[in-house]
Amino acid sequence: LVPSPFDTPTGSSHRSKRPRRGLERELRYQYSAKIKRAPWREALRLLDELRAADVEPNQVNYNGAIHRCAVEGAWEPALGVLEAMGRREVEPNAITYNSLIHACTKGGQWRRALELSSEMRRRGLAPSAITYSSVISACAKGGQWELALELLREMQQQRGLAPNAITCNAAIEACTNGGEWQRALSLFDKMVARGPAPDAITHNCAI
Repeated sequence: LVPSPFDTPTGSSHRSKRPRRGLERELRYQYSAKIKRAPWREALRLLDELRAADVEPNQVNYNGAIHRCAVEGAWEPALGVLEAMGRREVEPNAITYNSLIHACTKGGQWRRALELSSEMRRRGLAPSAITYSSVISACAKGGQWELALELLREMQQQRGLAPNAITCNAAIEACTNGGEWQRALSLFDKMVARGPAPDAITHNCAI
């Protein structure tokens, strides 16, 4: 068992102590720094350790753990952290969902990535270019070129978001993977004419 940092040694009750709230805030900050550097399993263990110390992890702690899961493509544990947030009544934000979508994208779970983007909107959280790039990339990996192009149009026409090179590369990859070479080349030509400027990844996707 992890001893609670709020335990008071015998005979020290008369001494001035740091208020509990201030110590909780300090511990969350310390654990946040540890979680950001940890492999995903260790990040989840640190969340448990923080709870065992009688401190409830906050949104930043949970987001850090989900991010570590996303980096390693551990999409199921990432979704487990989201469920834990719900049980603990910690509200997810756009950063939470972008990391979850990234985790599902790396894990080849395009349907779940799409579901999360819809859930994000239902919560009143606006998807960003980062969100769309991740979901389009998930569609590319899942061979869903039509859906990828639909999302590209949606972000521009309905959300007023300008696609960046990552977004366009994902859409081109989706078309290439789906055997839609003409559509891939059309997107490449639009990048050359209007931007964003193609990069080395664009050329690899379009070849």
